[in-house]
Amino acid sequence: MVANAPRIRFTSDYPPGAVDRLRRQGVLVRVRRGAYAEAGAYEDGRVSELLARCRAVHRALRTAFAFSHETAAALHGIPTWLERTDKVHILQTSHPAGNRARDVIRHRVVELPEADLVRTLGLPVTGLDRTCVDCARTQRPGPALSTADAILRRLAGTTRFDWPASSAREAQIRAAWLNRVADAGPVRGVVRARAVLSHADGRSESAAESLVRWIVLSAGFTAPDLQVGVATELGTFYPDLLWSGADVHSEWQMVGLEYDGVAKYTQGSDVYDEKRREDALRSAGCLIVRATRADLRDPGRLLTDLRRHVHASTRLPPERRGLREAD
Repeated sequence: MVANAPRIRFTSDYPPGAVDRLRRQGVLVRVRRGAYAEAGAYEDGRVSELLARCRAVHRALRTAFAFSHETAAALHGIPTWLERTDKVHILQTSHPAGNRARDVIRHRVVELPEADLVRTLGLPVTGLDRTCVDCARTQRPGPALSTADAILRRLAGTTRFDWPASSAREAQIRAAWLNRVADAGPVRGVVRARAVLSHADGRSESAAESLVRWIVLSAGFTAPDLQVGVATELGTFYPDLLWSGADVHSEWQMVGLEYDGVAKYTQGSDVYDEKRREDALRSAGCLIVRATRADLRDPGRLLTDLRRHVHASTRLPPERRGLREAD
């Protein structure tokens, strides 16, 4: 869901000296040079800050352009791993004269096809397909996979309860994305884009889950399944990631990996319920390995725990090499 777009006020809207006075009084906060928002306008978080900057940039630019890359993803309401809000990405076909604003990252393109453009919140934005391919080429591989997963889920209408049909729709969308990458030719980022888009999976239900999956894929583990039902005495549960059969080399029949976010435990009974759920999974032969936010920054502990139970190769297969940070 897209946050509320703050109303932007410009220096030209006020008499001389009025903006400085309102800033000192705490009424206005600076968005970018010459543009301000009312204090408290960012209560919806970092996305609100980005939307404010986009509105201010839109007012300032005079040449044809479209918001793109991770900025476009945020404007579409894609729950991706937004890395920064102090800069916005745009596509332009021209080289603007004069000084370039430091908070705008310009990507020059030969053309801006109408088929790739939409309007969102009154702003020109690249469509979801174009946005996904652009992010896959330029974002770091972990956040790029997060973006691709979320966009694929949106476009395919993915659901774990109708996976055969969802899988077929996802395959068609991935194929179209990879055709776009092939049509781009040998440009920078195509190796990463092919790897990211090939491994995109709409069953990933959060940006953090996508990052955890990127960690295990780039570390050489066999590819996990996602959101597969495990029958237990308490009902059927769906671990975020699951390995089974020949992929598991310990005494367990299955190994699941789940991301524990702080929001997961909001009531006193949540921890107890989660303990019962995990005990039921263990009784069904499924060991659960847990990942936390700290593991996203330093995954050493997580990978060590996982290697005790799941096969991992010291060499990445060619189709995954673009998932490495350095690629």
